[in-house]
Amino acid sequence: MKLRSEHFDISCESEVINEKSSFEDGLSSANTEDSLLGSKSSSGTINKSENAVCCPKEEIRRKCRSPKLKIIIGTLLLLWGVCTIIWTPLELMMDERLRMRPGFPAYDWWKSPPDEVLLRVYIFNITNAEKFLSGEDAKLNVQEIGPIMFMEKLTHTNVTFNDNDTMTYVATRKAIFLPDRNHINLNQTITVPNLALLGMASYLSDASFFEKWGFNMMVRSAKSRTMVNMTIHDYLWNFTDPLVNLARKIVPNMVPVDNLGILSRIYDDFENLVTVYIGTQHGDDKYFLIDRYDHSEYLPGHGDTCDDRILNSTEGVAYPQYLTKNSTINYWRKTMCKVTTLLFDNFPMAASFPHFLYGDPELRNYVTGLQPEENKHQSFVYIEPVTGIPLNSRARSQSNLILKKLTGFRIDIEKFSDIVLPMFWAEYNQVGLPWYIAGLMYFTVKVLPILQRIFTIFLLSSGIFLVVVGIKQRIRSKKKFLMENKLMHYEHKSFIKV
Repeated sequence: MKLRSEHFDISCESEVINEKSSFEDGLSSANTEDSLLGSKSSSGTINKSENAVCCPKEEIRRKCRSPKLKIIIGTLLLLWGVCTIIWTPLELMMDERLRMRPGFPAYDWWKSPPDEVLLRVYIFNITNAEKFLSGEDAKLNVQEIGPIMFMEKLTHTNVTFNDNDTMTYVATRKAIFLPDRNHINLNQTITVPNLALLGMASYLSDASFFEKWGFNMMVRSAKSRTMVNMTIHDYLWNFTDPLVNLARKIVPNMVPVDNLGILSRIYDDFENLVTVYIGTQHGDDKYFLIDRYDHSEYLPGHGDTCDDRILNSTEGVAYPQYLTKNSTINYWRKTMCKVTTLLFDNFPMAASFPHFLYGDPELRNYVTGLQPEENKHQSFVYIEPVTGIPLNSRARSQSNLILKKLTGFRIDIEKFSDIVLPMFWAEYNQVGLPWYIAGLMYFTVKVLPILQRIFTIFLLSSGIFLVVVGIKQRIRSKKKFLMENKLMHYEHKSFIKV
C-alpha cells in the first residue's frame, strides 16, 4: 500500500512538472514567434507563411491589381495622349508622304500612275482654201473636227534620291489611240496650212531680199503649196513635205526635224529628266515643285530666250499640300513656252484657250468658224487641298501658227501676213482616281481626324482613370497597413500580459 501510495505521489509530481515544462515551452515559443512578427500580427505572419507558395495566375493577378502599376500605366497613357495632340497622326502621315519612300502608297502611285488621263484632240479643217487664195473670201473659214480620243500613259523611271531632299527621274509620256472610243475616221482627208512652208517664211520675215529669193526658189523647186490636203492621221503623226527634205539638205539648222505631225512633235520627244522637291526640309509649300528640267531652270528647247522659268512650277503630276484659297501655283506643260498661274477658281492653261476663249476679240477676226464657249473651252482642276492630290481636271489649250508680215515672198504666201491660224486644240482630262487611292485619301482627310480625336480622348481619359484609381488604392493600402499595425501592437501587448 505504502509502496503504491509513494508511487502515486511520484507520478502526480511528474505530471505537474511536465505541465509546467509545457507551459514554459509554450511561453518560449510565443516569445520566439513575437520576435519574428516585427511590425505585423502573429496571425498575419502565420497565414502568409502557410501561403508562401502560390500559383502563378494568382501572382499575376496580384501584380496587376498593384496601385503602383496602375499609376505607371496611367502616366504613360497620359503622355501618349499629349503626344497625339502635339504630333497628330494626320501630320505624321503627311510628313511621310513628303519623303516619297518606296513601298508607301504615295510613291507607288506616282511611280506607276493609273491609266486615267484621256487626251481629246480637235483639229481645224479649212473649208474655203481655194476661195481664200483666189481673193474671193477675205478670211479663212475653219471647221472643228473631233474629238479624237487617246489615253496618255505616263511612266517614271531611273529614280534617284538626292542628298538635298530632291528627287530626279525620267518622265516619259505616250499617247495610245483608243479605237473603241473614237467615231472619227482617221483616213478622212482634210485641208490644213502647210506648217513647214508658212513656218519657215515667217522665220525669214526679216531676212534680206536674196534670202527670201532663195527661199522662193526652194518652194518652186519642191512644188510646195501654202495649203495641203492630207489625212487626219498624217496631220497628227506624219506631216511631211518635199520642202522640208530640201531645206534640211541646204539649211539644216532651219529645219531640225523632218516630221511636223502635231502629236508626233509632242510625244516623239516626250522623255525628260526632271528634278523635284521632296522631303520635310522644303516643307508642304514646295512639295513636288520643279527644281530642274533637263538640267535647266528654263523651258526645254528655249534656253534663256524664253522669259519664263520652270523653277517652282508643276506639271500637275502632284501639287503642294495644305492648299488654301489664297494659294498660287505655277503650271506649265512642255508643249508651250509659257508658265501660267493657277488661282482659286481661275485656271488659265495656255496663252490661247480653245477658239481664243478669253482672248483679244481681234484674234477671232483672223478666221471665221470659231465659237468660243466657256463650258466647253475653259479649263479647271479640282484639288483636294490637304493632300494636294488632283481629283479631276480638264486642261484645254490651243496651238496656233503665228505668222509675221510676209512681204517679199510669193503672192500666195503674202496672203497669210500678220494673222494667227488655229491648228488644233487638246484637252487633257483626268477622269478620276482609282478606288484604292480615293479610299485612302478619304480615310486620311475625313476619317482619320475623327479617329484621332477619339483615340486621344481615350488615351487621356484612360490615363486619368488609372492614375486616380491607383492613387486611391495606394491611400487605402496605407490606411489598412496602419490599422493592421495598430491591431498587431495591441494583440502583442495583450498576449504578453496573459
